[in-house]
Amino acid sequence: MLGVMTLAGAAGTTLLAGRHIGYALALSAGVTIYIAASDIIPEVNRDGRPALAWTVIGGLFLFACADWVLSSFGLG
Repeated sequence: MLGVMTLAGAAGTTLLAGRHIGYALALSAGVTIYIAASDIIPEVNRDGRPALAWTVIGGLFLFACADWVLSSFGLG
């Protein structure tokens, strides 16, 4: 059943990708960010060490820098 549903999902995505790809990407990015934040942030709060919090903040900063660099080349 999983294999059949995977193939059906791939076929459905192929048919809808041309018109709705922006919505699909926004939805998948939002889900990914939600899952990452809901899993990482409680771990940072539970640990209580500042090094882990600074690691998360550093990762956010590197993401923002990468986005800025890519957008300056017209890729973002």
